Amino acid sequence: MNSAKGDPQKVIKNGLRQIFHRAWFLQPVLRQLDRMEALIMATQADVDALTAQDEQVNVRLNQGVNELKDEIDRLGESNPEVDLSGLTSALAPLETLASDLENDNIPAAPTDPNNQPHPDQTLPGDL
Repeated sequence: MNSAKGDPQKVIKNGLRQIFHRAWFLQPVLRQLDRMEALIMATQADVDALTAQDEQVNVRLNQGVNELKDEIDRLGESNPEVDLSGLTSALAPLETLASDLENDNIPAAPTDPNNQPHPDQTLPGDL
């Protein structure tokens, strides 16, 4: 490096050599960053798709709850002597679930020490 100090061409050549050497050294890092960026973009697409599915589930669940409530009301109107309080009570947890899903108010599932869902926790995919 000291020998190139006096000659501008050697200084430039030596500087370029160092730049290219450092750039070559960074190529694997740049490739890894490109892969990470692609993964992040794929992950964002996955999140967007899951969000759309979540919204569809919310809409269908709310429609189902409303249809059940309407049906219970019709049954009550056409059969006033029949006690429908059991059906109404059974619908209450479903109404709460629909409301919680719509408001993104879902508590974390309890887990056991092995990080498995609690046996009493029913997940939507398990229905």
